[in-house]
Amino acid sequence: MGLRFISSAFRGETFIFLLLFVAFVDPSVTNRVNENRTAKNTTDEHQARTVGGGAVYTRWGRNNCMDGIHTELVYHGYAGGSHYTSAGGASDYLCLPSDPQWGSYNEVANGLGEVWGAEYETASFPFTLRNEGPSTLQNQNVPCAVCRAKTRASVLMVPARQECHEGWTREYSGYLTSGHKAHKGRTQYACMDAVPEADVAGYRNEDGVLFYPVEGICGSLPCPPYINGRELTCVVCTK
Repeated sequence: MGLRFISSAFRGETFIFLLLFVAFVDPSVTNRVNENRTAKNTTDEHQARTVGGGAVYTRWGRNNCMDGIHTELVYHGYAGGSHYTSAGGASDYLCLPSDPQWGSYNEVANGLGEVWGAEYETASFPFTLRNEGPSTLQNQNVPCAVCRAKTRASVLMVPARQECHEGWTREYSGYLTSGHKAHKGRTQYACMDAVPEADVAGYRNEDGVLFYPVEGICGSLPCPPYINGRELTCVVCTK
């Protein structure tokens, strides 16, 4: 057994010596190895950017995306939707781009399908006004940004959370918003950024589709852990 071990060790040392000898005599061998490693690393990085990425979400209340390294801005614009008094029409909020393009059109309004701009329906609470802009959000127009996570494929808006669950990355957090419960027009819930901005062009009370902070109501919603009348937070997460 001892002789067999010595023989194996000798063969291993001989193999290593031959590799070093070839690399010394022919440097192109080493260069080819390094090139292969570089190509593999480049391929891995490319796959991470293309195959693993692509989650798209809307950041309500802001003109930009949180992280310019891992997230890119697709476009920014203005929040919009159906008028809050409309019994029909669409129920979702839209992020309309700031550079619209037109096809066939008739500039006479027919009053059928409509898209209005959006306004905040709160002076500030529960939001934080740290951005340069008006001293109140009330009746200000709502901006928005469509963002793409470069290396993450899934996106999820989680109500009543400020942090993402384990394994997920936070894109932004804020407060849950919707239309008013007494208005005819229904809307979806939207996660409004905790530090919202206002569109500089809009400050008049022109209504349209509206954003109100959302509260939790006890009953079929269990309390605890929820608390009656407390504003609900939200977070947008990617993975």
